[in-house]
Amino acid sequence: MNHKARYLFLIFLLPMFLFAQASDNESSDPPRAFDNLSLGMSYDALLDALAESSYFIYRGRPDVSMLDPLDRTTIEVRGAGFVYRGFFTFYEDQLYSMSIVLHEARLDYFTLWRTLQERYGDPQAINPKHSVWENETTRLSLEQPATLKYLDKTTFNKLLDRSNTDKSALDRSRDRFLEQL
Repeated sequence: MNHKARYLFLIFLLPMFLFAQASDNESSDPPRAFDNLSLGMSYDALLDALAESSYFIYRGRPDVSMLDPLDRTTIEVRGAGFVYRGFFTFYEDQLYSMSIVLHEARLDYFTLWRTLQERYGDPQAINPKHSVWENETTRLSLEQPATLKYLDKTTFNKLLDRSNTDKSALDRSRDRFLEQL
């Protein structure tokens, strides 16, 4: 092969090689679902999905569900197989947070991290306690011990705003009370 042919060969193949490398490192958006459970589901839809899921032992509506001051409802469900437990939090009848606690003896943190990194690219944030993959609407975090957390960022930000507003009202109320002393 002469020098000119090698040069043309490199000019045409090098861009294809670089493009292939770049596309291998591209990441996809973090998921909004685990199994058949998806952020944004209604309370009743989640209960139906839990009944069908092979990862959870769901035996019907909970006897007790927790309601906090921000009108969030949380239910807890025992897991099966690789899943130890699941926590599902709703606001305005929409699932906005899922925490899936895994059996570390069956599935270790590093294997989970490597799988998520291969599927969704490098995390946007990483430290010894957790790694985070996110886009504009969804946040997926892998936390120690092996726990997957899915979060609807739109609803979460709405709750943060509401919490800050409620705190300001509480501060004003406390100030008015103290003025009466």
